[in-house]
Amino acid sequence: MKQDLLIIDGSSYIFRAYYGIRPLTTKNGIPTNATFGFVKMILKLITEFNPKYMAMVFDSPGKNFRHELYPEYKANRETPPEDLISQIPYIYRVTEVLNIPMFKLQGFEADDIIATLALKEKNNFKVTIISSDKDLMQLIDEDITMYDPMRDKTYDEKTVKEKMGVVPSLIHDFLAITGDSSDNIPGVAKIGPKGAAELLKQFGSLEKIYENINQVVGTKRELLLESKENAFLSKKLTTLKIDTPIKYTKEDLELKPVNDKLANELFTELELKSVITSLKIDERLSGQESEITYEEEESTLSRKKYHTVFTQRDFEALLIKLKNSSMFAFDTETTSLEARKAKLVGLSFSFNENEAYYVPIGHSYINVPEQLNFNFVLEKLKPILEDESLKKIGQNLKYDIIVLKNYAIEVKNIYFDTMIASYVINPNLESHSLDNLSLLYLNHETIKYSDVAGKGKTQIPFYEIEISKASEYACEDADCTYRIFKILEEKIHRILSKNIFFDIEMPLLSVLANMEHIGVKIDINFLRKLSSDFQKDMNQLQQEIYAMSGEVFNLNSPKQVSKVLFEDMQIEPVSKTKTGLSTSFDVLQKLAKKHPIATKLLEYREISKLKNTYIDTFPELVCAETKRIHTSYNQTITSTGRLSSSKPNLQNIPIRTKRGELIRKAFIAPGADYTLIGADYNQIELRVMAHMAEDRAFIDDFNNGKDIHSQTAMRVYNLTPETFTQDHRRKAKAINFGLIYGMGAYALSENINVSLKEAKELIEIYFNKHCGVKLYMDKTIEFVKKFGYVETLFGRRRNFPSINDKNALVRRNSERAAINAPIQGTSADIIKIAMINISKKLKAFDANMILQIHDELVFEVPKEKAATFSEMLKHEMENVVNLKVKLLVNIVQGNDWLNAH
Repeated sequence: MKQDLLIIDGSSYIFRAYYGIRPLTTKNGIPTNATFGFVKMILKLITEFNPKYMAMVFDSPGKNFRHELYPEYKANRETPPEDLISQIPYIYRVTEVLNIPMFKLQGFEADDIIATLALKEKNNFKVTIISSDKDLMQLIDEDITMYDPMRDKTYDEKTVKEKMGVVPSLIHDFLAITGDSSDNIPGVAKIGPKGAAELLKQFGSLEKIYENINQVVGTKRELLLESKENAFLSKKLTTLKIDTPIKYTKEDLELKPVNDKLANELFTELELKSVITSLKIDERLSGQESEITYEEEESTLSRKKYHTVFTQRDFEALLIKLKNSSMFAFDTETTSLEARKAKLVGLSFSFNENEAYYVPIGHSYINVPEQLNFNFVLEKLKPILEDESLKKIGQNLKYDIIVLKNYAIEVKNIYFDTMIASYVINPNLESHSLDNLSLLYLNHETIKYSDVAGKGKTQIPFYEIEISKASEYACEDADCTYRIFKILEEKIHRILSKNIFFDIEMPLLSVLANMEHIGVKIDINFLRKLSSDFQKDMNQLQQEIYAMSGEVFNLNSPKQVSKVLFEDMQIEPVSKTKTGLSTSFDVLQKLAKKHPIATKLLEYREISKLKNTYIDTFPELVCAETKRIHTSYNQTITSTGRLSSSKPNLQNIPIRTKRGELIRKAFIAPGADYTLIGADYNQIELRVMAHMAEDRAFIDDFNNGKDIHSQTAMRVYNLTPETFTQDHRRKAKAINFGLIYGMGAYALSENINVSLKEAKELIEIYFNKHCGVKLYMDKTIEFVKKFGYVETLFGRRRNFPSINDKNALVRRNSERAAINAPIQGTSADIIKIAMINISKKLKAFDANMILQIHDELVFEVPKEKAATFSEMLKHEMENVVNLKVKLLVNIVQGNDWLNAH
């Protein structure tokens, strides 16, 4: 029986790794995201295939024989980003230390080397090519298959024909006709995949098509004749070379043990020591005493002590251990991802590395072992979880806190959330999940939920999982969390952002948990009435649009709308996409100046989106138990520090139109004795900018209570009160906000509808009048180019690994984001601190904080205490931090959110 040989398209893996993982750097600014992602994917591949023989193939820099045939070959490809190019040598070193046989040859592409290897070795091995490149499908036969890791799909002769419409041996003929835009291969103009497949099915090859060209019917014959030269050139370009001059022996293809010494040196240098983790890789270690000196290696899975607690005696022993520990990690296993609806199935605890305990209390399946009484366990755990002398540790603790609130348990001394700590240390990290952090910091790949519960339709709820499997999974979660905590706590104390974590993010966690648990009251009857009214409006608009166009069509189909507007009605188009003439929002806005049907379509789309996204959806999300909607606030999503909202997103409800505003009217006070109070920071980001830029004009305007946009207009346009207009103010507002978000002259000209020349002049005048702003921008860019990061006033740090990228577009995008990050991040920090301070005073007013929408907070307050509460609220929010400009908060009261905004 033939052994397996994996041939990996290494170059494609590099790009997948780079674009699949958010920017990552060492403390010295060395980019590592592509290297990290490359290692993760390769180790996963080795784990899945467990090969004995392997070949990693890379492209070589520079031109190859195809460029001699066709100088424009791949000419449309952009130069790879500088921070990717700089990682390629490290990826070569990764391949070497993992002892994976590596091939690259100057003048030849990876595909040609792969073809040479595959066809030469198919008699000796069962060859699997690892790639998603359709060019390589031409190699597939009964001895060679291809595995596409992006789609988790294996291709043989049958599946290639199903996908491409031709057998593998005709792939290069197929590509010769269709061309390949990614490689700038011309092909035959206007003949696509379907047409190419039909031609090859009829004639058998490119050569035979042209030999029998008179038998080709319709326009295809003319197209083929016009592009004959391109077609045969394209076949040469897409045909893989099978005789590249690579030299090797069968032994050279053998996967050898990891070079642990070199691996230690490399991954220590890149601060990625935790990536060599797969058990499959461990089997390939030299067998000698490892020289790897990872701190995390002190704890190995072979020494783990995981316990399932079934008896009262064992449970009481666990309680004593928890009481005697100064801190412990815990995790809940439940019936739902929605914390407010979740029912407890079990709890796990860890207070020593590689030791954990699982207490099952809600498993239910045939022959389930006897578990401890549900209420008894919670009664005994309640005083421990509420003990303020014991520090609580967890991963995504907010979820567990809300679940326990459902059972009247208020977790106290919430000390450390590993997910949030990871976010504060590196907000650019792709994922802060326990799976990812375990791999990154512990050299350990965790048990996945699907491993114990199954996938898709066959997945079972946690309470039906056998307790032995559930215990291993739950204990590992608590254990890994505790071990990651030990690493991240030390890191947090070493970096400047420690105050952000302990003084802002961790206290905020409890505030958000309370908000999510309480939820917000919804008027379902109002939403149903609104839905009915909106449907009537949509029906009316539909009839008006049909009358204008003279035909009936699907208003929700962009393709049909495009046909009606640009073909049937002959309206001149303004934009084209790959799929045809665009009918996007921006396009319809421009078309509205030409024809009223575009205005009607915009109105129809607005109502349809409001109805489907919010009005009809919100009633379905109301919790049956509380009669409220419970959103989830995310602390670890945005790179700037702002909170986001999901399930549902309450921060994204449109308010710029009258119809959009009406949705807020559905959010109501909980009773006749209560009112809603909204508090909104006035222009907080501009005020923060004025402070950070120390811009005298802005500071004076704000502190003297002047309208900032009007004053800017007066200065930029050199106006007097008599010549000032609201249009001047509108343009000045666009400049004020646009520049702090990095808007350039072209975008400004589009935004305020002036010429590019005028926009450039306005920006120049603006910076002359606001020297502090220009100086702030220049200093920020200078700092970030030198150090690779920026910080908020409170020490929240954001890295910009692409700030010195050779690609001008990438570099400018980083510069714009770097200018804005301290401003937006500081604004986010300010409202977070305000939330923490206000939360401590809510109980005295019998009030609840129920919503946070970026710069706005909403509370439900007894009407009799509304006046004093509003005074406290204004004082706290306006005095949360001492800036060079005054913070101003607008307080509004009403029976619903619309009237409290």
